[in-house]
Amino acid sequence: MRFPFGPAPALMLALSLASGIWLGAQNRTVKKADLVFWTFSTTHYDAYLKALPKFQKAHPDKVIDVQLVSGTGLPQRLQAAFQAGLTGDVPDVCEIEISNAGTFFRGPVEHVGFWDITDTLKAEGLDKRIIGARFTPYTYKGRIFGLPHDVHPVMLAYNREAFTELGLKPENLTTWDSFIAAGKKVRKPGDRYITEFSDSGVDQLMTILLQKGGGLFDANGNVTFDDEIGLETLLWYIPLVADKQESQIASSLSSSFGQVMTQALEDEYFLTVVTPDWRSKQHETNVGKLSGKMGLMPLPTFSGNPRKTSTWGGTMLGITRKCVDKQLAWDFAKFLYLNKEDLAERYSETYILPPVPDAWNEPAFDQAYAFYGGQRIGRDYATLALDVPSQYTSPFQDVAKGKFGQVLIAGVAHYSKNGPDGLRDFVARALKSRADEVRKRIARNPF
Repeated sequence: MRFPFGPAPALMLALSLASGIWLGAQNRTVKKADLVFWTFSTTHYDAYLKALPKFQKAHPDKVIDVQLVSGTGLPQRLQAAFQAGLTGDVPDVCEIEISNAGTFFRGPVEHVGFWDITDTLKAEGLDKRIIGARFTPYTYKGRIFGLPHDVHPVMLAYNREAFTELGLKPENLTTWDSFIAAGKKVRKPGDRYITEFSDSGVDQLMTILLQKGGGLFDANGNVTFDDEIGLETLLWYIPLVADKQESQIASSLSSSFGQVMTQALEDEYFLTVVTPDWRSKQHETNVGKLSGKMGLMPLPTFSGNPRKTSTWGGTMLGITRKCVDKQLAWDFAKFLYLNKEDLAERYSETYILPPVPDAWNEPAFDQAYAFYGGQRIGRDYATLALDVPSQYTSPFQDVAKGKFGQVLIAGVAHYSKNGPDGLRDFVARALKSRADEVRKRIARNPF
């Protein structure tokens, strides 16, 4: 029997059938991943891919799928999957940025989408091996749901050359009082400020609030940013960014990163900038003209508070309840977060300090960096890391952060119009009002 459409179509049909059979056979040989891991950070992703062959060598029969997922899309995607009870789009292991972590912690602890690692941590002694303060953002109702990736202690990056020209010495600026006094002397409104503080964003303000022992929430999820520490922090901070005549020592830009910040540092618009460990790498990468001219110094201290650092940012690793092979996931998590040699190598590439003090004995943390004038910045960050403050989170973290920012903006506007007159009462009322708004939001949530 002849093919009715001729030999050419018959040949094409035969080839298509053969190809389909071959592809089907190939698909049957591709093994489904035993472990799917999501991360939002390109830096983390590259480092993990580099380390993965070592883990695969120890687990030759397992397939690990490391995926880079959009940082903005990952929390929403994971939340939707958890809430819908889906399993197909839920990874086994996942990294979550600290500001998003609290959104996963609500309701009964057994309803949290991540595996409770509290007992496992304690059984293996890891709760003692990792800096305790770094567990607090990932703790809910006394239970721990995430391994901390980092510490992110904060220092001030400063321009050594400009400091010398202006007669400034870090050893003479160890308190905020002395720092502010120096800032008033060297400022040139519109051209030069001693540091970068925003009059509308809360990133730098939050580092100060945490340094002073405050926060947006306490360990039980109660709103606290309208307490005495919150009030005194704002009353201290607002004149430093709003008093154009006398007290302003700081300014901000449209962006704290990228080309705008590069230009500001090169032009000595800022003499110092608030610098968590991860930002120290950004300076080196983006501001090459200042190589050898930059240094890092501890944060100045407040009277009665010896803390010389704070914290800014963070990441947790969580194992989802959906994960079938939790032992494999736990081994993988420990491999990424606790292997000292790999942590040292990653530190050399990222300048991010891991929350594992016994890893700091590795030679990498004593490396001298030419960009910072030969300073051993890893050792300096490590020296401060054990004093990093605890940071508590909540499902309403973003709401509270936004309300706190509204008080800052309102306070700056009030000061710009009225000066210090009535500032305390105005800020106290604004704080109470905004904090109560967050409390109402929390009260409306049945969980």
